[in-house]
Amino acid sequence: MVEDSVSDGKRIAQLLASELTGLDIGPLADASVADAVPDATPSPEGTEAYRLNDRDETVATVSMYPDHARVSPVGDMDFEPCSAGPPTECSHVSLESVDGELVIRSGGAVKPAVDAIRLFLDRIGEAAEDRSS
Repeated sequence: MVEDSVSDGKRIAQLLASELTGLDIGPLADASVADAVPDATPSPEGTEAYRLNDRDETVATVSMYPDHARVSPVGDMDFEPCSAGPPTECSHVSLESVDGELVIRSGGAVKPAVDAIRLFLDRIGEAAEDRSS
């Protein structure tokens, strides 16, 4: 069980990467962590830790800050972590959407963040289907 007390940005980003690579269901089956920088150090400006790819296309970057990790979308989609699903599915006191980016402030918010990323990937897939129709 992940404890809420993990508040180091690097550790949060590592936990998120571990969760994302450990799931092979739904839209997460085609998601992967790419271009990871294992020796990256969090900074106040944010340090890129890795990219989140969907079917080999980068859809977001994950950056580390001293007290949080941030998932920043690449492209037109943004994060709406709780408006796209039931409030209990991806809500957590340490998880929020700020200017379309997903901000994860504790290790306990990683699982709800994965739910938000799943919803994000669902929306990307739906948009791609709409464009191809």
